Amino acid sequence: MFVIRSFFVVAFTLISFSGIEAQTKMSLKPLSSRPGSLSMYELKFTLSEPLVSNALTELQFPGKYNLSTVALASSNDIKGGFTIQVNGDKLIIKRSGLGPDVKAQKELKIILGPLKVPTENQSVDDKILIGIKANGSKEYQVSQELIINRK
Repeated sequence: MFVIRSFFVVAFTLISFSGIEAQTKMSLKPLSSRPGSLSMYELKFTLSEPLVSNALTELQFPGKYNLSTVALASSNDIKGGFTIQVNGDKLIIKRSGLGPDVKAQKELKIILGPLKVPTENQSVDDKILIGIKANGSKEYQVSQELIINRK
């Protein structure tokens, strides 16, 4: 009887913790949706694990986005500051390492930009890839495809 009860406890625990990435909620939207305008963008997410002080967030945009205009990443929720780097179609936002880790399950917002709101294909949603990991780590804490909500 003890063996059967132990099996169910172990199985329930494995099922409970198998969906860490599925619990991650993310969204990205321009704060101004006027086509052709420069806009700050809001990246909103809730992680199922803590966000470490040296975390690195990578956003890979479609080619029609000109990332060279991005000069700022800021957050009231994440202390310590950021540096930004553009590498082709990829925007990399690095935490400075100066702030504390952020607890899991807390909704976080990063404002970044300015970035031009595309004028072409307004009826088509743009997809980006986003990955969050500790700086220097090869493994992403979370990796997800997002649709930019331009409405």
